[in-house]
Amino acid sequence: MKNKKSIIIIATTLITILLLGITVSMLTAPSLKDKASANKKINKQQKVYINNVEVTGLNKKESIEKLESKSLLADNKISIVVDDKTYIFGLEDVGAEFLYNEAYDKISDRKNSDSKITINEDIYIDAEIVVNKDTVKSIVEALYLEHNTDPSFPIIQREEGIFVGEEGKIGHKIDKEKSIDLIIQSIYSRKNRVTLDLYEIPPKYTIKDLNDNMTLLGTSTTVFDADEEARATNIQIASKSIDGKLVLPGEEFSTEEKFIPYTEEKGYKNAAVIVGNVFSTDIGGGVCQVSSTLYNTLLASELKVTERHNHSLKVGYADYGFDSVLAENYMDLKFVNDTEYPVFIESIVKNEEVTVNIYGKDTRADGYKVEYKKELVTVIEPPAEEIIIDKEMLEGEEEIIASSLNGYTYKVYKYTYIDGILNEKILVDTSYYRSRQGKKIIGGKKVDEDTVELKDGEIEAIETIKIEDIEKENIEIEDVESDDR
Repeated sequence: MKNKKSIIIIATTLITILLLGITVSMLTAPSLKDKASANKKINKQQKVYINNVEVTGLNKKESIEKLESKSLLADNKISIVVDDKTYIFGLEDVGAEFLYNEAYDKISDRKNSDSKITINEDIYIDAEIVVNKDTVKSIVEALYLEHNTDPSFPIIQREEGIFVGEEGKIGHKIDKEKSIDLIIQSIYSRKNRVTLDLYEIPPKYTIKDLNDNMTLLGTSTTVFDADEEARATNIQIASKSIDGKLVLPGEEFSTEEKFIPYTEEKGYKNAAVIVGNVFSTDIGGGVCQVSSTLYNTLLASELKVTERHNHSLKVGYADYGFDSVLAENYMDLKFVNDTEYPVFIESIVKNEEVTVNIYGKDTRADGYKVEYKKELVTVIEPPAEEIIIDKEMLEGEEEIIASSLNGYTYKVYKYTYIDGILNEKILVDTSYYRSRQGKKIIGGKKVDEDTVELKDGEIEAIETIKIEDIEKENIEIEDVESDDR
């Protein structure tokens, strides 16, 4: 009986434990509905985006190809504003590039190109961007060329001893290095608009500055014959073409550039010129008198002459070594403003005189003086005179075609003095003048001793001259005898 009771107790205990286990299991186990929901969440494929382009399920190569096909660089724009103009560029135009490789690596748990993206959360990645600085630099260079303007200098003339005219205009400039950095930083920070500063550059000199600082550095005057109308006209045109020119520090001035073209359209006329070693006529004859006058003014101003040529023969308006010939595309008179201040050229034609003045900032010390002297180096004698016999011309008659001229070599020296004491002697230039062979025609026709040939009308003229007429014409006869032209 006792054993039977023990068995019942054990069985009851086991049943109780089993029931408790079932109850606990039922209380802790999820419902079928919960199981289905859990399974659904585990099996869902999450979406992945790079630069808002879905690349879910694509490997690296496929992802990059898809991203590149979207032309995201071209679609992303940046506006660059300069002054009142706006320039719109795609990011590829400014040398930008997205780092898609690095972006993919951030969301992939595998590094090889065959891996599939099956991340359990939606991921959005912005690919980093890099910019080619050289490309941005080229864009800024182009903007600089378009918008950069140098300040202009005053347009001036001298009136009643002072400079008057129009003030120079303000210039503008882009800071290139600052602009390059600003554009690159704007791209990195995903800004789509950037404004570049345009700085003002005021004129370096005002008319007041010029009046306060510029004095006469040098002057020279030559004379001409106003009765030679064509030559006088050419001198006027050449003089006006250099009058009022402002030459900046370091700038080279070409006289020939201001005179040309030698055309009738510009007003030039045919006048006397030297061709080779003979006098002839050509359009523009006479302009060398203006260039020679300018040359002597340059010497007095002590500006650096970089090109100068002498005539082949001596000219009447300038001494040996002090002339300056021009020939289009061949010979020029050039000088450089080697001072630290502008120089101003004033050229005046008045009362049969050409005067050229140069004004600038005179830094020469008190007691300083400069003068120029020529020295004869060599004399070149001409060949024997060429004589042509004309058998139709009577013996004893002759016609001079060209007179014989010696050739010369001259050196011009610059002498500087301080308080009247010679400081230095400097060779300025050497000039070579050609000799010229004389040429004349003489008569070769024999004259009959019993016959005196007179030109038509000479006998009648002699018969009608009266004593009182000779007395009246005495002065005119003397004038003709003194004219060797």
